[in-house]
Amino acid sequence: MVKLMRMSGSVLKRLYGRVLPLRMLFQSNLLRFHHLDSFKDFCGNRVSLPANRMHELPSLGKGDLQQQLDMLKEARQRLLKCLITTELQPGLYLPEARIFSKDNAWRDVMRALRGATGGRRLHAGAVRLALLYYLQYLGRREDSLSLVLLGRAEDDLEQTLNQPPPPHLEELALDLEEPPRQGSALSDGHVAANMAPPMEAPMEMESENKKLFQRLPRGMGVSLKLQSKEPIKILLSSHPCRLELGQEPCFVDVDGVSHRLAVGRTSVGRDRSNEIVLDPTLRDISRVHLVIEYLGASHLQFFDFSSYGTYLPRHLKWHPIPASTSSSRQKLSSLH
Repeated sequence: MVKLMRMSGSVLKRLYGRVLPLRMLFQSNLLRFHHLDSFKDFCGNRVSLPANRMHELPSLGKGDLQQQLDMLKEARQRLLKCLITTELQPGLYLPEARIFSKDNAWRDVMRALRGATGGRRLHAGAVRLALLYYLQYLGRREDSLSLVLLGRAEDDLEQTLNQPPPPHLEELALDLEEPPRQGSALSDGHVAANMAPPMEAPMEMESENKKLFQRLPRGMGVSLKLQSKEPIKILLSSHPCRLELGQEPCFVDVDGVSHRLAVGRTSVGRDRSNEIVLDPTLRDISRVHLVIEYLGASHLQFFDFSSYGTYLPRHLKWHPIPASTSSSRQKLSSLH
């Protein structure tokens, strides 16, 4: 009798998917997941943005960037509906694998999930987790596209402001540069107090600093592996910052405020959407000035999107990140 009860209990557990592992064929390898924690690790490593995606962004026009951003938002809305469907209905619903990006092997993950076998509850939980992590990946791509578009808009504005004035305004500008005569309206204290001070031009680096620092190529990713834990001085335009890679890696900004660097991407600039937001009155620092990709173990990647430059000490040996020949030369008009 006891043996029969144990057998019936085992059958019930199998019917409800509590014992059967999730089996899926991923890139010709048969994987088994006995609980969702292991599957969470399997998907969680795929949310970061590949280096080739960052490298190709500067080569795309504003129209292509906006088109990709619109398509990503549309895809995210569609997948959110899929996620809600899997929550409300006992059955599984997963779109065709071809709509998912090939980045980080996401398409292979979804294809494997569609053909997976095993416990129903474990399978449903794995589908929800995969969709959640893929939505995080899409969010990071959206953030990167938005940051680059902001930088392009800032460059256009700066070019407009730097254009020479019409000839009939140049004489007026020269007249205004002369000191006001005694007794004129401009010499009155109450008028002068209400006038906004002129915007200062960005400081030029001194000659000795130019010998000590080297400007990063604009829009091109560079890779740097440090041999020591010594702090690194960084110039954002002419403003000194530094990187400290001790037990708690951090970025120390212009004002001396320390910001912890987590593994992954960190953007630096004046815009509030950055992870590290700098003083908005520093006009020679771009809205999206620098993106730091911390890979751990003293390995960093830098992407400079600024107008006035990012400078690293000349003695550091950095290397350009090679572009993917298949992605950097093609005009990306889809998610895959």
